[in-house]
Amino acid sequence: MNELWVGVISATSVLAGAVIGALFPWLSGRKRQYSEAVVQNRVDWLRIFSEHIAKVLAEVEAVRFVSDRAEHMICVRKYYRSKNYILSKINMPEPKHKLISIYLNQMDEQFERYDKEKFHALREQLLEVTRQMEKAEWEKAKKEAGGKE
Repeated sequence: MNELWVGVISATSVLAGAVIGALFPWLSGRKRQYSEAVVQNRVDWLRIFSEHIAKVLAEVEAVRFVSDRAEHMICVRKYYRSKNYILSKINMPEPKHKLISIYLNQMDEQFERYDKEKFHALREQLLEVTRQMEKAEWEKAKKEAGGKE
C-alpha cells in the first residue's frame, strides 16, 4: 500500500512539475509581449502628440499670411482639430498636461489678435513643457521596457 502512495505522489509531482515547467515560459512570454506593446503604444503616442503640437503652432503662424476667408477658415479648422486631439489625449490631473491645456487655450486668441511677442513667448512655453513631458514619457517607456532603449 505504501508503494502505491509513493508511486501516486511521485507521478503527481512529476505531472505538476511538467505543467509548471510548461506554463512558466508561456506566462513570461506574455508579460514580455505586453511590455513591448505598452512601450510601442507610448512611443507612437509621443510621435503623434508631437506632430499635433507642431500642427497647432504652424496653423497659428500660417493664418497670418492668408487673405482669403475660406483659406483662413481651413487654417482655423486644422488648428482646432489638432488642438482638440491633443486635449482629448492628455491626462488633465498631471501638472505638465494641465499646462499644455492652458497654453493651448491661450493660443486661441492669436487667431483674432496676433501679437508676435506674445505668440513667440507662448510658443516657447508650450514647446518647453512638451519637451519635458516627452522626456518624462520616454523615461517611463524605457523603464517599462526593462531598461532597454
